[in-house]
Amino acid sequence: CDTFSLMMISPVLSRSWILGFSSFSCQMALGTMILIGQFDKSKDSSIFGTPFKVNNSSVHVAQFLAIILCLSTQSDILSSIKTILILGRGSNWKKVIGEKDSRASCTLWLVRVGLPNIFKFSQGLVVVFASFVIIVQNKETIDLLKDFTSLMIVSEFDNIIFNLASYGYLGDELHLQADNITDEEQKTNILTSQKRRKTAFRFVRFIFVAILSAMFIGWGIIFRMQSQGTMFDAQFPGCGKENYDLAFEVFDDGKCYGGPFNTIECKYEGGDCANFNTAYPSCNGKDLKYLHDVESEVGNNNCNITFAIPQCEYDGGDCCPY
Repeated sequence: CDTFSLMMISPVLSRSWILGFSSFSCQMALGTMILIGQFDKSKDSSIFGTPFKVNNSSVHVAQFLAIILCLSTQSDILSSIKTILILGRGSNWKKVIGEKDSRASCTLWLVRVGLPNIFKFSQGLVVVFASFVIIVQNKETIDLLKDFTSLMIVSEFDNIIFNLASYGYLGDELHLQADNITDEEQKTNILTSQKRRKTAFRFVRFIFVAILSAMFIGWGIIFRMQSQGTMFDAQFPGCGKENYDLAFEVFDDGKCYGGPFNTIECKYEGGDCANFNTAYPSCNGKDLKYLHDVESEVGNNNCNITFAIPQCEYDGGDCCPY
């Protein structure tokens, strides 16, 4: 039971219908804002802002499980399709929405059955897509679970609002309307042909498998692009795809390796060299790409003659005679 069910049993522009539409609007607004924020990360970066590496294999396991969990918990897509198929011609859809047979028309079906379930399907699709983008964007298991859980609140927003109405917090009228849906004695059993019911369940299973397969295929493509260095080249254009294997080892470790990565094209080793460059602002660039492990070597109280150059302040002072 959710606010979309309220829209189905309520006349258009009634209080319960407006509540359902408002809930849908909030969900779509939140989902759209999340997607816009996610796509902003992909500007001047890889597709969806996907990192070129994840920190360990457990993240891939978490992503795999999150994809399954995403579609398993997001029932709005499948339930809306099933409702539209079951409440079709030959069913008692008029009785289900609380209308007399004399008022039956295609327009009434579209407004009271079709439209609410199209809203429900659209909201579910936005949440699933946003969930997929969040899954592939994260490179830490904890961050993945936090972001994924936060998005589930958006998915459950219609159910939360319905429960508020059912408990009577939103007024007596909405409380009674919600009771009409949840009260077992007042429920109307859906009557439809066995053939239509079987067709609906088969189609829903097909849609479930199709969406799940599409998500796994998309995830597999992104995983392949990560392992081949395509994501690295997209995220750091000009950094050199040939340096991907080394970058996989030294990026995101919190220490400045230097070498070919402490350049503007490599975004100063993805930010790892920020502190080092603050201390030694001239000890970087393409001309000094032969310098490796710069943060470990410079200023470690041991003179390394390789770093005994003015740009690196003579190994951070280690090679000075005074």
